[in-house]
Amino acid sequence: MSTYDCTVFQLHESAFWENFIKDALDDTVRVGSVSVEELTSWTIHPAAELGFIVCCLETEADIEAFVSAIRSARTKGGELSCLLLVKTCELAGSLDVSSDFDSFVCTQWKSASDLLSRAYKDHSTRIQNRAMKAFLNHSVDGYWIWDIKWDFVEWSDRMCEIVGIDPKNSPKIMADFREMIHPLDRDRVEKYKKPYSPTYPLHQYRNAPKTGRWILWVLYRKWYDVTE
Repeated sequence: MSTYDCTVFQLHESAFWENFIKDALDDTVRVGSVSVEELTSWTIHPAAELGFIVCCLETEADIEAFVSAIRSARTKGGELSCLLLVKTCELAGSLDVSSDFDSFVCTQWKSASDLLSRAYKDHSTRIQNRAMKAFLNHSVDGYWIWDIKWDFVEWSDRMCEIVGIDPKNSPKIMADFREMIHPLDRDRVEKYKKPYSPTYPLHQYRNAPKTGRWILWVLYRKWYDVTE
């Protein structure tokens, strides 16, 4: 598998792509190119981290090869962040980009370098969150994560077990979570869930599973990752 921090995939070999990406990213990021055929030949173990992959698109006809390779890697259990980098605005405007790609950037956009850099930072945050989840999953505590930017809430299986709900019914946005808190506790919890609060106290609130019975007190500590 690749030993690069950022792996560049291209079907038409050109120094343009790697140079463009290196200019956009920090000097400490190791950038290197491999062929799409190499990706499909990798031995990928479940949950293997494949890193930040940039698929460099010169013609619309090439996109299927990238989609096939990315889907194959994920089907085998590989973990990766995938960005589609398109060469021209004309090509970018004609594309119907699939959800196989986590982000999409055109090299001719004025903000292209900034967007590419931000996508790599998002990837780095994903890696940090994955490591944190792996640690917490081996503890007796449950955890939940709130993506403040997109208002997405994720509960661990252990958290669902503690509260007594099916993971499929766990809160997906903060409003869902609030509905599970006792009405007498909601204002107090609201005060402590403000983004980027400088305090890290322990909080208690009454929580109810889907039965609607307020039978459980939950003790939790908040932690914020303010990585831009």
